[in-house]
This record gives sequence, C-alpha cells and structure tokens, in this order.
Amino acid sequence: MRPLAGPAAILVIVVGGVLFKYCAHSEPKPDREFMESEMTAADNDQTGTCYSVDVVLTANFALARGAVKSWTRLDENRWTYKAEDVQSGPAGPVHAFLAITLLRNGDRVQPVAYETSDKEAPSIEDGIKALLEAPDHFHSTKVDRCKQAGTSH
Repeated sequence: MRPLAGPAAILVIVVGGVLFKYCAHSEPKPDREFMESEMTAADNDQTGTCYSVDVVLTANFALARGAVKSWTRLDENRWTYKAEDVQSGPAGPVHAFLAITLLRNGDRVQPVAYETSDKEAPSIEDGIKALLEAPDHFHSTKVDRCKQAGTSH
C-alpha cells in the first residue's frame, strides 16, 4: 500500500486545488439587500410590483437551462442583468438575449433600461409587465408590504 500513498497525496492536492479555484471564483452580483428589494414598475412614480428583484428573475429565468445569466456592476447602485441563449432559428442558430439595468432607489429597485434581441422589442414598461407575469403565474412570494390581505401591485 505504501507505493500508492505518494500518487494518492498528489491526486488529493490537485483535486483540492481545482475545487478551491472553482469555488473561489465567483461572478459579481448584487448584494442580498439589492436582490430582496421590491422591484418597481418602469414608471416615473416607481409603482411597487409586490415582488423582489430575486423573485422576478427567478420566476422568469430559473428554468432556462441553456441560458447564460450574468451581472455587470455599473456603479454602486446600478446593475445590469443579462440572460443569453442560442436558439434554433429558421436559418440556423440565433443569439437571443434580454438585458435589464436596475437602479437601487432607497428601499426599492427601479428598472431603467430594457434591451432584448427581439426585432420588435417592447418598451421598457411593456417588457417589465411581461416579466411580472411569471411571478403572478407561479403565485410567487410577495414582499412584506404586499402580504397583507387585499394589497396588490
């Protein structure tokens, strides 16, 4: 058994190093407070939607298996979330994406930009309304403000 101790130790070190590098590398993403803040509608009044940023994005993109999801920090209070995928189109593969720029405004987060690969991209207001259909459909958890009976967005 002694002749195997050296190679086994080397294997443990290599596997440990790879796992450390894999686990230590993390993509930038907003802090928990940002993610748990209520997302507003894309209007000047910052109308509440009753859903946190995390709930809206999870309801829309959790099942998108092939999609690559990433965050880009623009400054302390602004982040862009992007979901990208390659889909089959009539003339071959098509790059599909959706990008939303979000601004922390007090205890809420407001969508300030909405971009999509669709040729007939909706306005930011219509795009955010479409994103809110998924949490409604799944009866997702609402923020505390909206958990009281009769409160809705």
